[in-house]
Amino acid sequence: MCDYILGVKFHITGDMISCSEPALIIMNHRTRLDWLFFWNALYKMNPWLLTTEKISLKKPLKSIPGAGWAMQCAAYLFLERNYKNDAHTIDDMITYYKDLGRHYQFDI
Repeated sequence: MCDYILGVKFHITGDMISCSEPALIIMNHRTRLDWLFFWNALYKMNPWLLTTEKISLKKPLKSIPGAGWAMQCAAYLFLERNYKNDAHTIDDMITYYKDLGRHYQFDI
């Protein structure tokens, strides 16, 4: 992706993520491009990780025409960024992911 299209080279260090186990990934966003580089890292570790990754997003993004619908179809988690309001949503989505019978990597 980035390396093939843009020629960006990078090296992955740290623990490898397994698509056969659930994971919670907490990202510290330094730039707006963090997701792009993270998707590249997942692809380099194991391309199947791109199919098991679930992202948490700000709730207003759910309403973007086209893209919001696609993100809802991908079962992404939309949060208000208020734990009191989001606790039930988080619980429901984790239960939903678990009921699907697959292991997912949940990105916050």
